[in-house]
Amino acid sequence: MRTHGSWRRYAVLSLAIGLSLAGNSHGAWAAARPALPAGTQDQIVGPSAAQAAERLREAMEWERVQEQIAEDEKKRHQTVEQQGKDETAETSAAVKFVLKKVLHDSSAVLPEEEIQKITADYLDKEIEIKDLQEMAEKITTLYREKGYVTCRAVIPPQRIHDGVVRVQLVEGRTGTIRMEGNKNTKEGYIRKRLSLTPGAVDNIETLNRELQWFHGTNDVQLRLVMKPGTAEGTTDYDILVFEPPRQNLISYSDNNGYKSSGRWRNGLFYTNRSLTGIRDTLRVNYMRSRGSDMWGLNYSIPVSPRGVRLDVEYTGSQSDIKKGELQALGVEGKASSYGMTVRVPLKVEPDRRYEAGLQLAHQSSKTDLGHGNKVSWLDDSLMRYIPYISFTHYGHTSVVYHKHSLLRVSGDDSVYHEDYSGTLYRLASFYQKRYTHGQYIQGRLDIQQTSSNQLASADRFFIGGANTVRGYEESFIGGEKGLVMSMEYHVPCGKSHRYDPFAFLDFGTVSGETAPDDKSLISIGLGTSYHYRRTNSSLTLGIPFKRELNNQHVDAVRLNLTVTTTF
Repeated sequence: MRTHGSWRRYAVLSLAIGLSLAGNSHGAWAAARPALPAGTQDQIVGPSAAQAAERLREAMEWERVQEQIAEDEKKRHQTVEQQGKDETAETSAAVKFVLKKVLHDSSAVLPEEEIQKITADYLDKEIEIKDLQEMAEKITTLYREKGYVTCRAVIPPQRIHDGVVRVQLVEGRTGTIRMEGNKNTKEGYIRKRLSLTPGAVDNIETLNRELQWFHGTNDVQLRLVMKPGTAEGTTDYDILVFEPPRQNLISYSDNNGYKSSGRWRNGLFYTNRSLTGIRDTLRVNYMRSRGSDMWGLNYSIPVSPRGVRLDVEYTGSQSDIKKGELQALGVEGKASSYGMTVRVPLKVEPDRRYEAGLQLAHQSSKTDLGHGNKVSWLDDSLMRYIPYISFTHYGHTSVVYHKHSLLRVSGDDSVYHEDYSGTLYRLASFYQKRYTHGQYIQGRLDIQQTSSNQLASADRFFIGGANTVRGYEESFIGGEKGLVMSMEYHVPCGKSHRYDPFAFLDFGTVSGETAPDDKSLISIGLGTSYHYRRTNSSLTLGIPFKRELNNQHVDAVRLNLTVTTTF
């Protein structure tokens, strides 16, 4: 099974940008504020820069998940490869004798009692040379069962006297280890994650498990090839390293922005996958529209050979209302966020992956009103503690992902001296099933639940837009609780499935103290993506079922265009 990881990464960029450049101004508390013109308060308390920063982190995490799923699919079932043939001794003529005693070399890996258990079946019996070969083969099989494929038992040429036979245990030790292809990865980084030790009797099953774990926790692909050693009694290993491009720069454009701050948005996304040679990733991005600017920095570094990673990040944004009713109010907002996440892989197998983590994040946002003499509408800060656990299951033609997060959030507004705390549960899930001729169906379900009656806008659940309910404005409505689900059917066509047309059905609903009277959105539509060399584009046509909601009129059709180019 193969997921469409490359295009989905650009869809995720659209999600990140759409939520981080929200044109509405920065609000946090659904509490009392100075009187404003009718119909404008909800716009200010709508999608804030703080909320945008939180959604940006979620979008970047979703991008990481999609990349990991695509990489897992490429690397499944890879094991150590062996070159050369096993040489077995030829069976001698049928000479019969009574076996009285079996001598053998000492073993570095097999317990003595397990060897004796095999040889005991042949003692004090009349046997032939072929029986000795059978006994040696059973010892060799025992080696194989324990993962020592470079070891075997043989019957060497000898003179048999008084029924005493010597069995030679050939335990191939690791000889020369060669590595090639690691242009951007330090050799020591890879060697620390594989238990290959010159002079040791290495276990192939252990190596296969380590190889599988390495593939599940790194973006590098390895092939281990065993060869007869240059020195007698040894096995040499070639480690072939296949790295993705170290750096890329993506230019991004779409028309998914806000009327109030500019429909068209443009930006650059830079990624370095191995900044210092230890697969530490640096991501830098900048986006702007006519009335908004957003920038971000993320650095992820492995902190243990078992794949534990530490991520640190910073995002910032500012926006001015350039069009609409709020323009006259002189609304200006700024927001920033910084945080860290520890990610711990719990299980990495060909058909499943489990991960747990803890995220700590601090956000602050400020909104001012007026021209010249500014009036502070908002000056708040939030602190989040987010433990989570995620599961990915791979079938032959399907993949299922679900992540469960528990958010504990607290904050305060220094302007109105309000304190806030609450606990939220979030589910993020994804399903894809592939059929013949490359066709596939995929769905996504996101849920937020909380017992809190009022949340900061950064923690409210918003629906509407190119990545939730298409056909509506980005973050069209929101509330403390919510659900959004989407189903798509794709029919790739053209050379190398360059075109990917699809039909979709989206549904979302919100509830809670700040939810509007009309709480649900639903839409259908068609779309297609196109990939040519380094350029990806996507065009969707969303048709909303509800066009009059909360005293607002929705257009009959909404077209969303996204174009990205990778350098």
